[in-house]
Amino acid sequence: MVLKTIDTMDIQNSSLHSRDNHSVTPIHLASKLPTSRVLKLLLQHLPTDCNTPLDFDGRSPLHYSAEAGSIACFHTLLSLPWHLPIDQRDKNGMTPLMYAVAESLSTPERDEIVRLLVTKKPISVGMRCRMRGMSAVHLAVLANNLSALGILLGVAGGGGEGCDTTGGYYDSEQRTPLHYAALHGRAEAVELLMRHGGLTNDARSLLILAWNVDFKFFSRDSHNVPPAHYAAQGGDFDTLMAIARHGRPLDSPLDDDRRTPFMWAVVFQRMELVGRMLAERSLWINRLQRDGHHYTALHLAALTGNRDICRALIEEGFSPLERDLYEATPEHLAAGQGHYDALVYFAYKRAGPGQLPLDEAGRSPLGYACLGGQAYAVETMLQGQPSLDLAQVDSTGRSVLHCAVMAESLACVEVLVKVGGLMCWKVVRTGFSTGSTQLSRTLRE
Repeated sequence: MVLKTIDTMDIQNSSLHSRDNHSVTPIHLASKLPTSRVLKLLLQHLPTDCNTPLDFDGRSPLHYSAEAGSIACFHTLLSLPWHLPIDQRDKNGMTPLMYAVAESLSTPERDEIVRLLVTKKPISVGMRCRMRGMSAVHLAVLANNLSALGILLGVAGGGGEGCDTTGGYYDSEQRTPLHYAALHGRAEAVELLMRHGGLTNDARSLLILAWNVDFKFFSRDSHNVPPAHYAAQGGDFDTLMAIARHGRPLDSPLDDDRRTPFMWAVVFQRMELVGRMLAERSLWINRLQRDGHHYTALHLAALTGNRDICRALIEEGFSPLERDLYEATPEHLAAGQGHYDALVYFAYKRAGPGQLPLDEAGRSPLGYACLGGQAYAVETMLQGQPSLDLAQVDSTGRSVLHCAVMAESLACVEVLVKVGGLMCWKVVRTGFSTGSTQLSRTLRE
């Protein structure tokens, strides 16, 4: 019916080049159809010296055909005397190949287009668009287009003529496709990337260089973060194990803070992943591993306040008595952040109310809560442990009330004064020295 209508029309060049609000011509739209009959009929009425029609975003009909996966229209367009460049970029730096692989729905026709494009111009695999400087391999990973990814890796890994091996597989933040596969939990994509060994013909170098900063698919990004850490952040156990099977143990790659992927799972509160990593004995999670701040994984869990993760770590052998650089326990850190649930659990593991642990300055978790201005935590700690000695001082001779005043926390001062009254005249003098009129007035009363 469409063809019959077109046949009866006196098609003029001007109508073929007519554009809508986005500068899309009828030829662009015809290039997306599953068959090429309409496209061929339209093209018959164009002169051979006609310029390639581009839409508002600078996309040619070849971009449209590749995106739609129309192999018939794609072949038709390539046979034109226009000699359409198969790696032509639009205004966003996107080539037809990028549009073809960025579709999550894989079809035999779209795969054939991808294969045709990379065969004609292998170097296009490493070309980067303006969207974070991603290559076609990055886009295939993000779309989870595994069949297209396999085709791209076959060309990239084969090192064919014209294949870009100079770093085109890094985006603008120095992230490789493996970083994105790890972050988004693309376990099958990770397996594909690891199995192909990046951009090298030496498969054995995969195990040797898996965590080397100069290795294409296994390098660190501009934040010095390896792919395994992003897998932990994403929380997908299968993806993390896919990386672990091809590399070193997961306590080997460290970020700038000297944290392991397991620590990242704790920081991002991936409870299910933390549990499965602890249960997976082949991973061998080091209970004494410390980051650059001398924190264990339990210290990090205390900072987040996730009681379930704190419980899981302690039950699996992490000690709540481990100290950081300042001799602070996880309980100190939880108090300073005001994480009541974690505090209650740590108190329970200490066999209930009793002497609080002290850091190198002689400060207890109650002192940390005061320094952090965590009035609710201070109140609940005092209610749960009424026998606490509020007059106890640290190595500088300061009590918890001093700490509350130094933090200029009126709420904490009110709680302490209400429970224990003023400890000594030095506290009042400290209150005046802060310059806080409201705090000074509270201390006088």
